[in-house]
Amino acid sequence: MTKSTSLFIETLFIKDGHPLHLKWHQQRVNNTFNKFFQNTQPFLIEERVNNLPLSLQKCKITYSEKIESIEFEPFIPKQINSLRIVESEPFDYAYKYADRATLNQLRERREDCDDILISINGYIKDTSFANVVLFDGEQYFTPDPPLLYGTKRAQLLELAVIKALPIRTSDLHLFKELHMINALANLGDYVINIDKIF
Repeated sequence: MTKSTSLFIETLFIKDGHPLHLKWHQQRVNNTFNKFFQNTQPFLIEERVNNLPLSLQKCKITYSEKIESIEFEPFIPKQINSLRIVESEPFDYAYKYADRATLNQLRERREDCDDILISINGYIKDTSFANVVLFDGEQYFTPDPPLLYGTKRAQLLELAVIKALPIRTSDLHLFKELHMINALANLGDYVINIDKIF
């Protein structure tokens, strides 16, 4: 394993001085250690990130077998109003690697759109920075499998707010809206009309 692929990131939303949704973030860290660092005990996020300033913040933890860095920055929501479907060769991003080179290269193909909607073998996956949820007017569905098993996605699945199933790009016309979700974005924060996906 190369140095670039042995680095991982965990991005948290800090509200009122505390990281949100710790259960799912810790679960992903534990899964990463079980896969890549089996002889090392995973660090506990709660012990490393707590009692912080009350302003809303984005926290980025970069780690390998140990924490390499913890960085904080103000959370500034992105402006996303349109998506370009980009077909990709299969690639591995099931774990949250620090190396985003493939995602960045795909995003360069967005042309005049704000971001990309990645498709692999004709199946919808994620955008460049978020899992997606599709709304048909009655129910919410998320592509299965995604590129990344995100923490907000895991939470909404556990709460039965969304359902997971394979979704083809050719199925997009069956839906009304696409929602983008991640640790910093809830269902409803980023809503794209289906006619704004090209």
